[in-house]
Amino acid sequence: MDKYIDEVFGELIHDITFKKKYHINIFNQESTVDISTRAFEFSEITQYQRQTFIEFEKKKDEIIKAVEQAVIQYCKATYDVSNEDEIFPNVELETIVIHRDSEENKRKVGFIISDEYNMEEGIGIQIINEKIHDIHNQYLIL
Repeated sequence: MDKYIDEVFGELIHDITFKKKYHINIFNQESTVDISTRAFEFSEITQYQRQTFIEFEKKKDEIIKAVEQAVIQYCKATYDVSNEDEIFPNVELETIVIHRDSEENKRKVGFIISDEYNMEEGIGIQIINEKIHDIHNQYLIL
């Protein structure tokens, strides 16, 4: 694993993807998760990924609120959970994925969430241009 210093992300570790630890308050708890930037073998972080992360940081609080509400709705509909207070203790953000350039002008971020209701597939949330685009199991979102 190689260390890499990026002008926006700071210090990262490169091992297939570029990763770093990131502190975030979500689901009523302070968490340390991985930020992972998708990369092709022998490629650098792109300006697109840097801009995606900058925009994510600017609207992080708004995005987190939207993610929390989406998880509540998803768990209620998918797992038939009626008590919202039961949801947050049973979910945990594991990774935030900053996707590579895909479509022009679409900043894509993925939230990979483990959950006790479906430990095998978890929850994945796709965010495009700082708005929730899709929520499903994490394998369909990746």
